[in-house]
Amino acid sequence: MFGFITRAEHERVLRQLADTDDAHRKLFEANRKLVLQLHRFTGPRKRDGKGRYLPEMQA
Repeated sequence: MFGFITRAEHERVLRQLADTDDAHRKLFEANRKLVLQLHRFTGPRKRDGKGRYLPEMQA
């Protein structure tokens, strides 16, 4: 028994991957918009010299 799949199965998997990719893109965009809205109120969070975020009280 070899691991071959039919063309229909292959296309179905490719469609699922495309749907997942699209969902990830939408989530990423929505998150980006939320972060930009948050920055409007608070300003970007401050970082230390190593790229880590500082606690809010030090920022």
